[in-house]
This record gives sequence, C-alpha cells and structure tokens, in this order.
Amino acid sequence: MPNPLSIPTGTTLVALGLIGYPLLLLKMLSDFFNIYIGGGFLYIPGALFELLVPLWLLVKGFNLTEKPASAEAN
Repeated sequence: MPNPLSIPTGTTLVALGLIGYPLLLLKMLSDFFNIYIGGGFLYIPGALFELLVPLWLLVKGFNLTEKPASAEAN
C-alpha cells in the first residue's frame, strides 16, 4: 500500500489544479466586486499546484527516450 504522505502522484496534482484554479477565479471575482468570501485560504490549492508541478518534473523527470508523434511521422 502506498504511503499517502509521499510525493503526490499525477492524479493528486491534477486534482489540485482542478480545484485550485476555480477557487482562484472565485476569489479574484469576489475581490473585483468587493464581496468578502474569505481570506487567502482559497489561494492554497492553486499555490500548491504551482509549487509541486515543477518539483515533480524535476524529481520524476521527462521521458526523453520517446520521440514526439510528429517526429515519428516524418
């Protein structure tokens, strides 16, 4: 059984992005219309996504052995 406190998998990162950016949009729109819906906690999922994706790519790396589909067609 995987450790839930380990480095997040791609699914967790996707969930952070799908939750974080609508919350960020909601917070920005509410600030624009001068409606108070809470503090900066709405920024946390988006901020975690922005911090963890580059770290995930640095740790896991890119698969440079596979060629892009457009390169295989030529």
